[in-house]
Order: sequence, then structure tokens, then C-alpha cells
Amino acid sequence: MREGITQRNPSFSWWCTRVKLPDDIGTVDDLIAVVDKEDVQIDRYISDGNYVQDPHIQIYVRGVGLDRCYDKIKEVSYII
Repeated sequence: MREGITQRNPSFSWWCTRVKLPDDIGTVDDLIAVVDKEDVQIDRYISDGNYVQDPHIQIYVRGVGLDRCYDKIKEVSYII
């Protein structure tokens, strides 16, 4: 597993939260959130025309600047 993609301190860039995507005053701009979207009422649409009940886990990468964000997205998706 690669190290240094995220860190635990919410005061620094690229911290990772697992509860929700925070958007409060004082929240750093560059962060990653792993969110369980249990509240989704319509399940995922599959290309064969069916809906499938499935956990809705989403990974958000939020940051300032497209190049910086895309670099972080590439870094995160490399380990998946």
C-alpha cells in the first residue's frame, strides 16, 4: 500500500474523513472523503436495464486547482 496519499490531521491538506464531506468554516480546501451514501433512495442503474441494490460508497476528492485535484485523483485511483 502506498503511503502519503492522505493524512489524519484535519488542519493539513489532503486529510481523509470517513463520515461526511465537511464544508464548515475553517475546513481545509484540499481533502478526501470516503462516504457511505445509505440515504440514496433509487439504487444503481445497470446497463441491462435493471436496478441493483448495492452499497453506495463514494470517494470525494476536493481541492483548489484542476491540476492539483487531478494529480490527487490519479494518486488515489492508482491504489484502487
